[in-house]
Amino acid sequence: MISKKGFGMLIETFKGTWLVSNSRSGAVWCDASSIALGVVLEIGGNLVKDVAWLRKKDDFAHINVAELDAVLKGINMPHQWGITNLTVISDTAKVCTWLNSVISGDRKIRIYVISKTLVMRRLGIVRELVADGKLRIQPQIVKSEENKADILTRVCMKWLKRPIVCSALSVSKVRERHNKHHFGFKKTKYFVQAENEETSDSVIQ
Repeated sequence: MISKKGFGMLIETFKGTWLVSNSRSGAVWCDASSIALGVVLEIGGNLVKDVAWLRKKDDFAHINVAELDAVLKGINMPHQWGITNLTVISDTAKVCTWLNSVISGDRKIRIYVISKTLVMRRLGIVRELVADGKLRIQPQIVKSEENKADILTRVCMKWLKRPIVCSALSVSKVRERHNKHHFGFKKTKYFVQAENEETSDSVIQ
């Protein structure tokens, strides 16, 4: 059981919109990167839900395929909110062009990427949703810095920097690495500095 004091502290912890407007219109902000997919649901000018999905390490799909995956996740999100008019917002012009072609049905979809089959499969799902008539979709392009889902797919640059855990390799250590493969200077430098970037060119030489 929460005391009055504890309940007051709990209320101060939660911020944002508690009562979402009962609107049939909404927007989903969609974005993707090499790290994750991100979607933000907006209703009545309020951001009511945001979700991020990490991409698998072996996911080497073209970035436009990942952007389409984010769009599909965004399109599926508003169903529980009763939204029938949905604005799909993306910072990828190609994805918006594909969506417009699927919705209008009067333009040929041009795809020149290797992942053509994957793209067409995803656009086919969008086509079925539009043909069903229960959801009207309006694509919208924005700049990357204006995309509200962009922050969900990024990490701080300092997190990506490798910490230096030891000092530069000694000449004897470098010689050990070189004797394994007998590479020239450039390849030896590549492998040595991949292990410890503090090792200087003079030590490698």
